[in-house]
Amino acid sequence: METGDLEDVVSIEKRSFSTSWPLPTFHKLLMDPNVEVWVALQNECLIGYAVLWCMREEAELTNIAVREGKRNRGAGSTLLSKVLDVAVSLNVQSVFLEVRSSNQDAISLYERFNFHLLRIRKNYYREPLEDALILRKVLE
Repeated sequence: METGDLEDVVSIEKRSFSTSWPLPTFHKLLMDPNVEVWVALQNECLIGYAVLWCMREEAELTNIAVREGKRNRGAGSTLLSKVLDVAVSLNVQSVFLEVRSSNQDAISLYERFNFHLLRIRKNYYREPLEDALILRKVLE
């Protein structure tokens, strides 16, 4: 992800999450040495992105999203695979994430990558009110 990608990233972010991060947040992420940010391109068009916060041996996949109309075609899998490869290269041992309990497409993706339910955070999400599933993948 580069500065020139941020308008497209924020556009995808706003359409993907009921509570979205603003442009200045993504600017800060680009400068943070503990954050890995990646985009997925198709025919030079940005169709997705991922944000991974690395904290020594643990990391959190804070955001991953694919543009509407481009979902379920492999971009999310490609991004997630890239993020996990980067985490391994940084000696991360566990990757965590939160996902809405109703987001079955995302949950299925994470399960294919061997993420497992760690716990449920009740009423975590707003608009609409919903539980978050906390998932973890142990890296080898």
